[in-house]
Amino acid sequence: MASAQARVEKALQAARRACPSESIDGVFIVRRGELPDSLQTPYGQRPRVLDQQQVKAAPFHKLGDVLARVLTLDFLGPKKSIRFKTGADVRADNRSRSTGTSSLDEVSSLFFGAEDSHAGRLLVASLPRSKANVQHLLCVTRTRVKLLHIPRTKRLKYYANAVEVGWQADREDLEWTRSTAWEHGNQGIQYGFTDGSWITLPTFSLAGQIDFTDVFPHTLTKQDPIPPNANYPEPEPSK
Repeated sequence: MASAQARVEKALQAARRACPSESIDGVFIVRRGELPDSLQTPYGQRPRVLDQQQVKAAPFHKLGDVLARVLTLDFLGPKKSIRFKTGADVRADNRSRSTGTSSLDEVSSLFFGAEDSHAGRLLVASLPRSKANVQHLLCVTRTRVKLLHIPRTKRLKYYANAVEVGWQADREDLEWTRSTAWEHGNQGIQYGFTDGSWITLPTFSLAGQIDFTDVFPHTLTKQDPIPPNANYPEPEPSK
């Protein structure tokens, strides 16, 4: 128990170091963005993080990266790239299957946005490469939302002993949040932005800390449709 509480405190300390002079409303653990082709994320397109000297390297983590690149043929060249989802037709299709679905994979894989959108940049930031095992924290301040990277190690000495900001946006750019939680235990949260993009990230509260809905009390449920956005109008109905 003491070790778990110490880990929470170290994670909070890392968040405070990454958000100096900012009032923090909440810190949450998030996992990598999920896409049907997430294993095919090109290695070179993933940002390099946590290369500081004090960060403990994880040899098996590096071996797993190499095996993933071999299995997905990522060594073949620069032609592969993340397939970002844009266009009114794609948005309408994703919105239509965002409610009433019986597939956990469909719910957790929802993503929409161009490469330079808020969700596009957040997606890339959630897929880093590193010599260490990486844990992601979503730090919500009064004015900003930040994705933080910290080392995830079994030894408390090296856990969260470094922190990097991988992505950030003004809090007012986060237009809506939507829970995709259901009976299978999925704890995904969709983050929707003013530019019309969105991404689903598995999101968890730190033990004993504030709940997500305490910070975002107007979070939509999975029964609520994804809100419309003028940047991506719905396609014209066929005549």
